Amino acid sequence: LHWFTPNKHSSAKEAEDKIQKSIAKEVATSQMFGPFSHEEVSIIFPFFRTSPLGLVINEDQKMRPINDLSFPQNDTETLSVNSFVNKEMFKTTWDELKVAASFFRTHKGPFYLAIFDWEKAYCLTTIILVTTLAQWPSLMVKDLKGDLFLDTRITFGRVAGCGSSRNPANTWKRLMEAEFDAVKVFRWVDNNLFVKRPDLLSQTW
Repeated sequence: LHWFTPNKHSSAKEAEDKIQKSIAKEVATSQMFGPFSHEEVSIIFPFFRTSPLGLVINEDQKMRPINDLSFPQNDTETLSVNSFVNKEMFKTTWDELKVAASFFRTHKGPFYLAIFDWEKAYCLTTIILVTTLAQWPSLMVKDLKGDLFLDTRITFGRVAGCGSSRNPANTWKRLMEAEFDAVKVFRWVDNNLFVKRPDLLSQTW
């Protein structure tokens, strides 16, 4: 056996255009490389694998393509990529709704709020979030046409993905609190909510 490349989940068909555009974007920014055939990849890696692409619906009803690194499940002969990761080593806490609500209940306003999405910063933090050469054979991506791509960034389908962003996210939060004299900065994955008092708006948001 030289490779394990299961087909996509049936849900991926609903987001076919979005998935293909996402892969094309990653290739254009040199975060993914390809396309390659199975035979081409096997020359470099004696064994490699992909995980099936699929689709989930977020709480805001938006479609999010996923790379299902937890597939297959309950299979003792073929283990998933995530099963090799000790998730206890990548614990991450986020400022969920209850945390933010508690702050606003216990602190008197008024406040100015600003939202920042650092998705691009997450992808571009290559020193921190780039995968290693040893991981590449397990993180190949097979698109909906059957072509293979090498993904050199940590994907959100991976158990350790959010945990791996913990240190840069915490650093970013401390920098923003100091730079913008913010009362509080909340974070959730790649989103930040800045809280500032009106009398401290000397800096540009």
